[in-house]
Amino acid sequence: MGLNADYTLKLGSPAIDAGDNSAAVGSTDLAGNARINPITSTVDIGAYEYEPDVTAPVVTPGVGIRTTDATGTASFSTNEAGDYYYLVVEEGDPAPSVAAITSGTGTACGTGTTTISLTGLTPTGKDVYIVVIDPSGNISAPVMVNVPAGITKLSADPESIDFGRLYVGYEVSPTQLVTITNIGNITPVQTFCKKSG
Repeated sequence: MGLNADYTLKLGSPAIDAGDNSAAVGSTDLAGNARINPITSTVDIGAYEYEPDVTAPVVTPGVGIRTTDATGTASFSTNEAGDYYYLVVEEGDPAPSVAAITSGTGTACGTGTTTISLTGLTPTGKDVYIVVIDPSGNISAPVMVNVPAGITKLSADPESIDFGRLYVGYEVSPTQLVTITNIGNITPVQTFCKKSG
């Protein structure tokens, strides 16, 4: 309280739209804003009219990281605090609607960077669509973060190495150069070519 106190109305104040338009004095409030806000159409109680936030958050996609076949992370940043919503789809699938993305429960986030932990993934690549809704209900444009496919791990025994069946960007695997590198205490035996078929 006092001469320098902030008496402007905040979202959720019971004084918003609680006045009597016929009793409003003057055409502007103490700050020079319209005495009856054209968005709400009803005068507020007090010296100031509530100025609703009509600006949507700006969300910037971050990085998608695959940590295991079933888990990963997707990051984003926002210029407004609010609740974020996300939806995971298969890599390359059509973008979901905002209604589909926001159909679940939101999670609070502040300004800056937020990292989403993803679980229950299948090994294929995923696209994560994210929106942020601010406290005034403004919805950001959706952004997409790609989480790459899981990595097929090599397994080895003294007799052989299993390279699995990982095909990236082509239907038939071409000849592949495989180099075994010593990163421990075992001397590499050879470098060889493996031809498909």
